[in-house]
Order: sequence, then structure tokens, then C-alpha cells
Amino acid sequence: MMVRHFCSVKLIKMKTSKLTLLTALLIMIGLSAQAQEKYTFGIKASFASTKFILKGLEDAVNFKNSSRNSFIAGATVNYNFNEKVSLQSGLFLAKKGGNFEFSGEPVEEEQPEQLTDSFSNARQSLGLHRGAMLASHIGADKISALPEADQYLVSAKVQASILYLEIPLNFIYTFSTSAGKFHLGTGPYYALGLSGNIKTEITVMAEGHQTDVTDEKVKFGNDEDSDFRRHDFGVNFLAGYQLNNGISIHGGYGLGLSNIAPNSGDESSIKNRLFSVGLGYSFK
Repeated sequence: MMVRHFCSVKLIKMKTSKLTLLTALLIMIGLSAQAQEKYTFGIKASFASTKFILKGLEDAVNFKNSSRNSFIAGATVNYNFNEKVSLQSGLFLAKKGGNFEFSGEPVEEEQPEQLTDSFSNARQSLGLHRGAMLASHIGADKISALPEADQYLVSAKVQASILYLEIPLNFIYTFSTSAGKFHLGTGPYYALGLSGNIKTEITVMAEGHQTDVTDEKVKFGNDEDSDFRRHDFGVNFLAGYQLNNGISIHGGYGLGLSNIAPNSGDESSIKNRLFSVGLGYSFK
């Protein structure tokens, strides 16, 4: 009887252990399923049009500020509060920048010092802060090599681009259709400048012309020898449509709020703007 009782107790314990193990396994599977429902991951790649918005050049003569073609691409992670509301973040590489053109007033031949100042003022008027370096690029020898003329005209073209590592934090609202779902979103972003370059083309025109082209790496900082501040902050606005197979088309607008011009006061500023449209894929 004792042996039979012992075996019965042992069998009950084994069944209890198996039941406990099975229960734990089912709980883990349930939690895993819930986690998969809570988190979704994706990738995005977009064509972008970027531009600098400059303050302090309202009265600049013959100044043109235009956009440049670029890209933004990266990975996203969504935390889904429910079927309609989620919080989206991720890591993106975003190339921002802008193009500028400037044409100075004609300078008399008898005023070479004013001509040199025009070179310096050209770059400073473009929102960049190494005007003295620009003047030295041309040099008095290049000015003297021009044919004699009654007047000289100085023009400048600048192409500036900055590669950022961008981290967004967007609140997304989703509403479903039979074929997929629309989403709208907005939220802040932080961007860290990784690298960049500034291509400057300065032309002195008389009866002939002399052009000097430089291509320099961006110097980040907040002093007079710097081109841009490294850190950027702003707000994103998003819209898109995702098909049931996970493929999506989306558009976005990045509104830069930080002044990325170094060593500048309240009277002047440079801020980023970015418009993008592209494709994405959400992993299920």
C-alpha cells in the first residue's frame, strides 16, 4: 500500500510539473504574441528636396535662395498603444542643405579694396562665416590678371550640404480601409551633423572673367571659423498609406527650429527645411 501511495504521489507531482511547464510555455507564447502586436519594425527610403531658410538677408541685392535634391533613409520602430495610436522612432541618415546665388554691385576699377571686400561680403551674405578665407582664395594676382575695364562685377554661387543622423519621435494616428491603412503623424526630431561640404564658385566679370572654385569640408562649431552648428532640432509632419502586404508610400515635411548658423545673434539665422516622398516596408 505504501509503495502504491508513493507512486501515486510521484505521478501527481510529475503531472503537476508538466502542467506548470505547459502553462509557463503558453504564457510566454502569449506574451510574445502581445509583444509582436505592440512593436512593429520597418524601413523607409525617400527622395528629398532641402532648403535653408535665412533670416537677415531681406535687403540683400541680387540674392537667390534655392533648394537642392537629396535623400533620407533609415529604419523605424513603432510602439502600438492600440490599433489606431502608436509612437514611432528610429534612426535615419538625412542629407540637408541649400543652394545660393549672389551678385554684388559693380565695382570701379580704381577701388580694388572694395572689390576684395565684395568677395568677403558675398560669402557672409550667403550665411557662411569664413569670408576672409574666401577673399584669400581669389588673391590680388587673379584680380590683376583680368583685362582692364571700367567696372568689375562679383558673383558667387554656393552649394552646401550636411549629412545628419536623425532621430524622430512621432505620434502616429492610423485609420484602416479594406486594402490597407492611412496614417498621419507629427513629432519632434533631433539631428546630429556627421559631415558635409561647401562648394563655392566666385566669378569676377569684366571684359573677360576669372572664376575660382573651392570645395571644402564643413567645419562644425560655434565660432567665427565655423560654417554650421552640429546640432539641429525641429518638428516632423508625416502622412502615408500602407497596403496590407506591408508596402507603403509616404510623404513628410521637416521644419527646422534650431539656428544652425554659428556665432550669430538674433538678427540672422539659418534653419533647415526638408520635404520628402518615398517608399517603405513594414515587417510583420
